[in-house]
Amino acid sequence: MVRLVTFRDLDPWYKPDETGFNKVGYVTADDNVIFPLMRGMTQKPLRKITSRKHELLAFSIDSTRESENVEAFFTKNKLNSNLFFRGVKELHSGDLSFFQRPIRLPLLEPLPPHEYEERWQQFIAKLVPGDLLFAYNTKNLISRVIKLVDNGTWSHVALCTGHGLVCESGKAGVLERGVEAYHSPSYRLGIYRPNNMPPETREKIIAIARTQIGGSYNYFGVLRLGAMKLLGITRKNNAPRNLSPNDIARESDKLALICVL
Repeated sequence: MVRLVTFRDLDPWYKPDETGFNKVGYVTADDNVIFPLMRGMTQKPLRKITSRKHELLAFSIDSTRESENVEAFFTKNKLNSNLFFRGVKELHSGDLSFFQRPIRLPLLEPLPPHEYEERWQQFIAKLVPGDLLFAYNTKNLISRVIKLVDNGTWSHVALCTGHGLVCESGKAGVLERGVEAYHSPSYRLGIYRPNNMPPETREKIIAIARTQIGGSYNYFGVLRLGAMKLLGITRKNNAPRNLSPNDIARESDKLALICVL
């Protein structure tokens, strides 16, 4: 069984609906409630929520695996409000296919130093051309700021082009370099793979990416995106959109998380 709870609090970002409640939360297996607060997410013990007026909603799910996937989605992702409400919507729809690949933005567990080299070799062995390599540099201030502002896991994304190379955009512009540049315990990494993409499509994407090599880094776009994230500004319906690495991982239904280092 999967549970949601609706209730009301004093958060000015969320107005009450016709029921008088302004919040919905996911009730975890250990009786905590995960719910949006202001522009972020938080959690409280269920007993603190049920001490006020509330309504519990139960969803009967026959498959243990599907229940585990729903639990993993709400408890093992770095959630933002958009991803959280997407999960709530899909749960109400009764179509649980959305939760078949539950982890989109993993909560990074500490990596024991003695495991690093073995995990690195396993990670590299899984990379294939066309994969997206997501990265977070734990020792880099800008990387930490991007991760924090974006309420996500990653701060950078590169395209695996094969033969141990990746194509990416950085301070030096768009370039192709060896994936060994990420061979350091200061980097946390994730491999995301497009679902059911034929080899010829992968090759076409790689070819297009290589045509951008030598181009300049879009500093203005990064600053603009960062300001929008900080201020909670959303784009107008028809306006072009700059997607952050975390937006790509959160919102794409065509990517599967393969491995995390």
